[in-house]
Amino acid sequence: MKNLEELLRSGLLEINVKKNDTIKAMGVIFRLLEIAKNSIFIQDILKKSVHVLVEELDFENASILLFVQEENTLKLAAAAGVLDILKADKQAEINFDLSFKKGEGIAWKVFENQEAIFIEDVALENDSVFLKIGSKVPIKTIVCLPLKQFGVLNLSTSYVKAISPQRRRELILLAQIISGLLETTAMKERLDKSHEYLQKVVEERTRDLQNANLEISQTLTQLEAIISSAPQGICIVGQDGKIQMLNPSLLKLTGFAKNELLYNNPAILFPVPESYVGLRAGQLDHGVTNLTETLIKRKNGSVFNADVFLHSLGSQDSDKPQQSMLIIHDISEQKAAAEKLLVAEKHKALMVIAEGIAHKFNNLLASILGNVQLLDMSIEDPTLKRRLKNIEYSVMDGAQAVRRLQAFTRVGEPSSIKNAVEASQAILEVVEFTKPVWQDEALKKGLLIEISTELEICQKVAMNEADFREMVTDLLINAIEAMPRGGNVHVKLFQLGDFAILEVSDTGVGMTEEVKRRIFDPFFTTKGVAASGLGLSVAYTAIKAAKGIIEVETTLEKGTTFRVKLPVVKITQDTPAKTDGSVKKYLDIMVIDDEEDIAEVIASMLEAEGHTVICLSDPKEAMSALTNKHFDLVITDLGMPGITGWEIAKKAKESDVKPSVILLTGWGAEFEGQDLSLKGVDAVMSKPCKIEKLNALIHQLLLQG
Repeated sequence: MKNLEELLRSGLLEINVKKNDTIKAMGVIFRLLEIAKNSIFIQDILKKSVHVLVEELDFENASILLFVQEENTLKLAAAAGVLDILKADKQAEINFDLSFKKGEGIAWKVFENQEAIFIEDVALENDSVFLKIGSKVPIKTIVCLPLKQFGVLNLSTSYVKAISPQRRRELILLAQIISGLLETTAMKERLDKSHEYLQKVVEERTRDLQNANLEISQTLTQLEAIISSAPQGICIVGQDGKIQMLNPSLLKLTGFAKNELLYNNPAILFPVPESYVGLRAGQLDHGVTNLTETLIKRKNGSVFNADVFLHSLGSQDSDKPQQSMLIIHDISEQKAAAEKLLVAEKHKALMVIAEGIAHKFNNLLASILGNVQLLDMSIEDPTLKRRLKNIEYSVMDGAQAVRRLQAFTRVGEPSSIKNAVEASQAILEVVEFTKPVWQDEALKKGLLIEISTELEICQKVAMNEADFREMVTDLLINAIEAMPRGGNVHVKLFQLGDFAILEVSDTGVGMTEEVKRRIFDPFFTTKGVAASGLGLSVAYTAIKAAKGIIEVETTLEKGTTFRVKLPVVKITQDTPAKTDGSVKKYLDIMVIDDEEDIAEVIASMLEAEGHTVICLSDPKEAMSALTNKHFDLVITDLGMPGITGWEIAKKAKESDVKPSVILLTGWGAEFEGQDLSLKGVDAVMSKPCKIEKLNALIHQLLLQG
């Protein structure tokens, strides 16, 4: 009987020791939380934390090593010893210059593997990795704990100390909490604002748990404080698998009311409940488990991306079900940023492809158009002339198609008055131009679509007129196609400061968030295989090139509004031109193009106008000719092997005569309207060009001198 009493007394003593250890650990948690509330700098948190650990735990020394990414080292950031705490006359000597290079010491091993190391007796270890030259603290027992990406926490004694499994788990939990404090320091304001709420929760939970003993009540109170202050969504799952407590962040993230989640299975937060079932099974087996980039469901049915963690709360030695903590970290903003970057990369790739194709096609069309115009000059047969004119029309239509393609490659140099459009007039013309689509085609289908306008007088918009018309056309067509049952489209234009605001609103079907997120992706369409998916993408590119902004507001089954913000241009006084009396009629001209047939065609057209022309396909020969002969005009291609059109222009301007320079290139659309005088270029013309436009440009340059 006596032996039985002793066993019972010993068992109760062991239970009380474990309970006291748990209470002490929660006391440490509370003090660490207080540090986080009252400190705004990481260094201050570190310094106070090591003092708390030495005061509250049975370790003589505590230190924290932080990872310095630039040096790839772990450096001592904070340290404290028992003598420091006692404020003894002889304090512990600490080397604050102590650091560990990559791979050095148990600190690096713990940091890289993110697994704690417990050494109860250093003398029994063959590996000397825990010894560090320059360390001034004697060590017999050492604990090294990971602090996630921040570094490691060291605890040590100068005597041999046994560390129980429960104490090891508590120390690991303390390290995780310190890591969490470091992560949430930047969110102090939110922690302060939640203080009042936390007090109410403490009082409420205290009433609910009035039959519990004092130690357990204090433990739960401190746990609630941590949960309620966190920016992540957190809930405590009871032994019955249902939510026992949750924080305001979880309600904010999911949109649920408290009573809709409390005492429910957490699987309600997962679109696929089996995801939580698997998470729960992993937690029961390993204590801690997680899901990365999983989906969490909101009350309204929408979802967001999150990293989810499930931690056991309590001893893993017990066979009974344990409480657990579910943490939901919203990563939707990070995901959105990554997706925006992906869209930008798609556009960039398409720009490169479109630029190369456009340049090649423009060269081909330039050769065809030039030869057609030369033939037209040399024949009189009206039938042949009519057929040549049809070819010319087709070539110009092809050139316009190439210009549409080049909308992807324009990088948005500041627009001048040459690239300006009367927005209100252009909008009215587009509305009239698209009438067969929104009126005639709709009536054939038995639909009624009405377009109304509200257009204020604005300064000219700093955008190429063709691009502006095409952008408005794309927005109108998109609005019309969004109303399969008919409806109203309202187009509004007004000026706000230095910007013109264009709004195109429809009463159509609206868009989901997924569709809204992808509408400007090239080739994305919701209209089936008949649609190219390029309309809004081209509009988006043109708007960005003009330094503009496009925004979208949409509601399912109510409609969509596209809002475009474009800069306006200020009209400046043009420099008076010379009179025709001082203009030279026939010029000495040099034509340079590495495509020999194009150079010859341009030269032939100019010679037919009475000019004297030197035609070259080798840019090196052109540089030499510019040194030895004077020219009135130089017409050069841009992209040529070895020497570019920029270099030809610079060389031409070095002569005493300083001839006018025209850049005739398949990339002309990219430079039209820009002031390239600093590069030696007086004007830019896109390939293919008609001889009439080239003659007009030459005449204009001569008038300007």
